Amino acid sequence: MIRSDLTLSKNALNFGALTGLVIAVIQISSYLTGNSTSQFITWTLYIVQLLAISWSVRRYRDLNGGYISYGQSLGFGVLLSLGASLIMAFANYLYIKFLDPEFLAAILEQMEIALYETGYDDETAENMMNLYRTILTPGMFAIGVVFNFTFLGFIASLVISFFVRRNKPFFEQ
Repeated sequence: MIRSDLTLSKNALNFGALTGLVIAVIQISSYLTGNSTSQFITWTLYIVQLLAISWSVRRYRDLNGGYISYGQSLGFGVLLSLGASLIMAFANYLYIKFLDPEFLAAILEQMEIALYETGYDDETAENMMNLYRTILTPGMFAIGVVFNFTFLGFIASLVISFFVRRNKPFFEQ
């Protein structure tokens, strides 16, 4: 039974918006509690993304007659990740721009410490930090979130789609 109201892009973006809201809440909560650099939080975000892609692709497949091609599954996962990343980027932008303008300054400080600890000389480290200061803005941070999360969703979808795909039998096409 194929439902005509189920478009791949509409469903992927809807699931992506829901996933983005969940991840944004986790992420902003981690910022507010001072745990934004926690590996546990990072892995939690990745696991939520993987589970969201896997579950929603299977759900779409099952509601759509039980069939989905590898390409459709991959596209669904990437669109879901793009939708989620846009919500996350917007939430991160608002947080950094209005709630915690010092957030990026703390990141820059950690980066500077890391540069000196890895053995860069003062002049090189200072030049790199000047470049980072001009590039790392709330808008660029948000754009980075979109690219990073969508790329990770693409990689995850490549693998998930292999297991979730179920092509229609040749004579039913």
